[in-house]
Amino acid sequence: MLIVLKRRELHYYDEIVFTKKLTPFAFKLYIVLWKLCDENERSYLTNNQYKDILGANENTVKRAFKQLESQKLIKVKKRFDDNGFSLSNEIIILPQKNKLKC
Repeated sequence: MLIVLKRRELHYYDEIVFTKKLTPFAFKLYIVLWKLCDENERSYLTNNQYKDILGANENTVKRAFKQLESQKLIKVKKRFDDNGFSLSNEIIILPQKNKLKC
């Protein structure tokens, strides 16, 4: 997947890199989240879908999500259907300084 960043987005992402302690993979996942989120800044893809998009194993994706959540960049909410079966998580991109729209 080719992700193209606009100039104003690069400034925002630079700020995230310098103010948050993220691994390169967690930063890459954060960019993908921004690019794939809906108008409400939420994403509903599965870890397997992120794994396929980023070409990584599932444990790497899970660690990156934990890192983004610990840095208060995202919030992960578990979702369940009416029968109690697990659905994909709801990933919410939390407001930051110099917030961008998806």
